[in-house]
Amino acid sequence: MAAPHICLGTLFNGTGAYEKAIVQFQQALEREPSSDDAYRGLAKGYEAQGRLEQAEATYRKAIALRPSYWGTHQNLGRFYYRHGRYGEAEPEFQRVIELTPDNVRGYYSLGALYHLMGRTDEAIHLLEQSLAIEPTGFAYSNLATLHFFQGHYTKAVPLFEKAVELAPNDYIVWGNLADAYRWAPGHQEKAASAYHRAIQLAQDQLQVNPRDPAIQSDLALYWAKLGETDKALSAIAVARRQAPEDVNILFNSVVVYHLAGQRERALEALVESVQAGYSLAEIRADPELADLRRDPRYWQAVASQTPGG
Repeated sequence: MAAPHICLGTLFNGTGAYEKAIVQFQQALEREPSSDDAYRGLAKGYEAQGRLEQAEATYRKAIALRPSYWGTHQNLGRFYYRHGRYGEAEPEFQRVIELTPDNVRGYYSLGALYHLMGRTDEAIHLLEQSLAIEPTGFAYSNLATLHFFQGHYTKAVPLFEKAVELAPNDYIVWGNLADAYRWAPGHQEKAASAYHRAIQLAQDQLQVNPRDPAIQSDLALYWAKLGETDKALSAIAVARRQAPEDVNILFNSVVVYHLAGQRERALEALVESVQAGYSLAEIRADPELADLRRDPRYWQAVASQTPGG
């Protein structure tokens, strides 16, 4: 039977044992070559190992076997999103909405994508649609993020607080709330405790999967914003080593290096981020980089590079 191998593979993926996961999914496919579940899990294992071409092709095989299942389109959209291929992520998230119009994931994922693409009005519309279907922490957090990157920090605070209320154990939501507190007048004294809560929840998740580069990258940001430079640099080094082509991690490293006072490394990482396709809209709006923008090399990096993807 394929099912036990799929279960084991899913467990191994979730705990960072990617090599074992790949073996289990391959054994599942030997027993059931038409299993889109096995192909989907195998693609996740390949991506975690940096085998990106194989990961993309394997997601495509899963879709070919079961084109009407929204989950694989969501997974492939997230794959493109992580690697700065926003134009390719868009139709995948649109397909999620087409297949499951009452599914909030398609709306808030596409809304987040449009934010990165600089299509703010469309992003707001989609996130409002998501909230009309079902209020979720993810949608509130994404909507708050739009206001945050428009410089409306005070307006973002209650939306992030609502997100925390709906998703109290999500470390990303807590980290986003901490960012809003950090920049909103009259709220700065609450930022540190929110960052520490985000760190605690992230470290709990890291106990489950110590090879998750996204968690390491986010921890690096939180430590950097708390002034814990050594911890921040250590965590971002691990994240970059684990996922060198993840554009979100590349850009996080820009912020970490800058806050750590390592301007040359920050500028080098900025060039890498832009070349890899990271959102120019977000790069230009991140308040953490205000001081870096005084360096003419910042503008050269942003203006002279052509985004990939």
